[in-house]
Amino acid sequence: MRFEVLVIDDDQITLMLHKTLVSRAGLHNDAKKFLNGKLALDHIIENDADDIAYLALLDINMPVMDGWGFMDGYLAANLKSKLYVVMITSSVDNPDRERAESYPMVIDYFTKPVVKEQVAKLSEHEAIKPLLSA
Repeated sequence: MRFEVLVIDDDQITLMLHKTLVSRAGLHNDAKKFLNGKLALDHIIENDADDIAYLALLDINMPVMDGWGFMDGYLAANLKSKLYVVMITSSVDNPDRERAESYPMVIDYFTKPVVKEQVAKLSEHEAIKPLLSA
């Protein structure tokens, strides 16, 4: 199975930081960066196949299409690819965490700033671990 990591955030510095963390944590050497959920969703739709899985490090609050819109769009598109999401936010609101947990593809929830240890721990997640050895 092919595996891609998508870093989705409207801040260029955060995009670069998260891409670097993904690489240093050994998850993926070439994470793709997107400035909003629509660009990332378009990428997934254009490359949809049953032999690809995505791990998205997804910011909640973005212009054009936020994290919620991205996940709603993915579900509505009824795609063949697998999607696993780590929600990333500066919000400490419990309603955001509870809402994130209501989506079947959300596997974790990080509050900014994200650190390497958090990203590295994803390699042990039951959904992600098999993708790294494929």
